[in-house]
Amino acid sequence: MKIGILTCHDVYNFGATLQAYALCKYLNDNVGQAEIINYKPRYLYKLIDFMEVDVPKWKKNVFTRWFYRLFTAPSKFKYIKKYIRYKEFNQKYLKISTPTLKNNEDLKKVKKWDICICGSDQIWNSSTSPLGNDVAYFLGFHNGIKIAYAASFGGKNISARGKKYIETYLPMFKAISVREKSALDILKQCGINAVHVVDPVFLLNRNVWTNFVRMPQNMPRKYILAYGYDNSDEFSEALKEYANVTELPVVSINTKIFRNAGPREFIGLVQNATMVITTSFHATAFSIILHTPFIVAKTKNDDLFERIDNILTMSGLQNRKYSELMKMQNGILEKIDFERTDSCMKKYINESKLFLSNVVNIDD
Repeated sequence: MKIGILTCHDVYNFGATLQAYALCKYLNDNVGQAEIINYKPRYLYKLIDFMEVDVPKWKKNVFTRWFYRLFTAPSKFKYIKKYIRYKEFNQKYLKISTPTLKNNEDLKKVKKWDICICGSDQIWNSSTSPLGNDVAYFLGFHNGIKIAYAASFGGKNISARGKKYIETYLPMFKAISVREKSALDILKQCGINAVHVVDPVFLLNRNVWTNFVRMPQNMPRKYILAYGYDNSDEFSEALKEYANVTELPVVSINTKIFRNAGPREFIGLVQNATMVITTSFHATAFSIILHTPFIVAKTKNDDLFERIDNILTMSGLQNRKYSELMKMQNGILEKIDFERTDSCMKKYINESKLFLSNVVNIDD
């Protein structure tokens, strides 16, 4: 039984890479032969292409294009070590199909998978594609068994195109599971039944992830890991407060240490942090898995916070959301009972594993 996984696996994002690895490894260890479909649409990869000219006014002629490339080169080369570490990780740990497929027509030509699984992560997020949604992630190219695992819309709303794709393609799926409970409501409104499962990173136990740990050089023995994208006032306030209380140095996403980090360094930075202060879904997830104290700050992006809030509810850690009450009660220093957290998550993890074992069965 050959299984193809369609997800965003090579976009130089910690969560995207690690969730792809987790699902593929779990399936290979427990179900059948799985590989990640090497689907690399232009709209996802042009931002990290050193030769790409993505501003219309600089596309006029060969001279303006080369000027733009030279002008933007320093900012892109700044991340070259990071790109190399991602490539090393992908080549060593991700089982990726060949050849590279760049569009839905390329996908239609490949007939080697008995089962195709789309997910996890925000494959159905209408904002990732310039057209609103990418039809490939609805598996219309595949004539065999179709399954969605922990797929995400990235929020509570969908585009008109997304609704059309749901109603056209998802009725042909054998089974559908989603990562956020809000996605259940979206699908229900379209007449589609689905179940709620955990992100793939939870399918692997803590020991698997700690084997990946690699720490950047010249790290302080104790530090606060600050991993936030939107720099909300609440994020800055939580970081400032904890730093003042503990007098610990801060390692942030904007520092050189983090800028050069690959997936293995990310796991190491989370595991060895004294505290993680974050607005990231996967930084929260790995803090839970690796038993690292953490605080989640509310973001400017309500959709992002909803995704994080979902796993805080599942793990019984709603009190890790930064708030005035936490500040007043000095909850910022409150310890987390990770044994209790593991117990809360075990139920959801077992249900998710059961979903996969039940639906990835070619004899049905």
